[in-house]
Amino acid sequence: MTWASPQLLSPAPMPYTLARELEIAIREWDGGVLRPFFGWRGAFVGRRLFCCFWVDGNILRVWTKLPEPHLSTALDRPAARPHPFHFRQWLEIQVTNGDGLADWLPDLHRAYEWVRDR
Repeated sequence: MTWASPQLLSPAPMPYTLARELEIAIREWDGGVLRPFFGWRGAFVGRRLFCCFWVDGNILRVWTKLPEPHLSTALDRPAARPHPFHFRQWLEIQVTNGDGLADWLPDLHRAYEWVRDR
């Protein structure tokens, strides 16, 4: 096998591609900033955190906070679960493909707006 072998030129694994797409979306939101956050990527508006995410195996894990009734609605979806540390109004989303990320972007934008306007 040589360095030019197609096997060595494969694209980035899906979760890393999803993380990059999420980073691009957040940067397009007015005031949306990404910073390192305890080994994860933290998404801030001003000084306030509205989500953080990291790649865990084949999954992009996203933690975000939502106001009611959006939190309850989000938790009814199969990819969502309560935050593992039971932080108030936070949930974890497990994204495995581009359609999943596209489905969750409106909710993540809602979290951004909610934190921005508080």
